[in-house]
Amino acid sequence: MSKPNVRQLVMIILGVLPLLALDQFSKRLAITQLKGTPGVAFIPGYWDFQYVENRESAFNLTGWIPETIRTPLIVAVSLTTLAVIAWYVLAAPRRPLMLAAFTAIATGAVGNNLLDRLMYGFVVDFIHWHIGDTFDWPVFNVADSLVVVGVGLLLLDTWLTRDDVPAESSPVNQPQELGAP
Repeated sequence: MSKPNVRQLVMIILGVLPLLALDQFSKRLAITQLKGTPGVAFIPGYWDFQYVENRESAFNLTGWIPETIRTPLIVAVSLTTLAVIAWYVLAAPRRPLMLAAFTAIATGAVGNNLLDRLMYGFVVDFIHWHIGDTFDWPVFNVADSLVVVGVGLLLLDTWLTRDDVPAESSPVNQPQELGAP
């Protein structure tokens, strides 16, 4: 483990802190200003702010799991995500776009699946996008947005660097000696 790798991990942690503060501040506003109200139309017919207590995970994927198991499972997956990011960054230097992606994803993991679930027992969601009554996206929050942005940045980084791998490093392109198994 070299100093640049540790420095990159510290940069991610320092990047997570203000994003996490923004996420938690926005959720605090949602609790104090939106809870118990019908919500506020930001762009009528398209974008509302409304308070929702989300006890599930993304798109209700874990809704079938009893809550006594679901919350510890989601926390464990989040901790594993953070550990994998830390290991991956420490293993070798990373590109700036990838580090930004990891920062966003780590913030989402900490903001939603650790802090909210440990503090409230649920995730505070408050951003609602829809098209009138015909299309209704699930209510989400800043941390959710950061996970999506992080995954997008990872995909962009992969696309931008797809030609960086030298052809000779691929086992498919390695010439075989005659008689070699």
